[in-house]
Amino acid sequence: MRVPFHLQCDFGCARRAALAAATFLAMSAAAQAAESLVLLCKGTQFCSSCSADQKQTDFDWTYTIDFAASTVDGLPATISDERITWILTAPGTKDQREISRYSKKFHFEATPTAGGGVSYYGDGVCEPQTQKAF
Repeated sequence: MRVPFHLQCDFGCARRAALAAATFLAMSAAAQAAESLVLLCKGTQFCSSCSADQKQTDFDWTYTIDFAASTVDGLPATISDERITWILTAPGTKDQREISRYSKKFHFEATPTAGGGVSYYGDGVCEPQTQKAF
């Protein structure tokens, strides 16, 4: 009499099945973690409409990129192989931001929503963060 396949699994078979399931879960967790990235972007901001002591300031900003949701810090973003772009809006301004995925360069500029030239802009470099700061 032949025993059905599902009853033929001995201890070693059960152990291999458990190991395969654990490996699959670990790979799934790694894939989910790869779907997001935290970047630290540092550089200098220049402001034409700011007070004299704020015409040029350094920035140190962190962004979370969610590749699966196509967002940056929860805001809609366009993510391509070359760049990541998104828009921040504040009362009276539209701030366009861009990170080059090849050079790691970061650029932003804000224009008044009522028209006119650039109010402020900045350039910097972004680096992936692999550890939490604290």
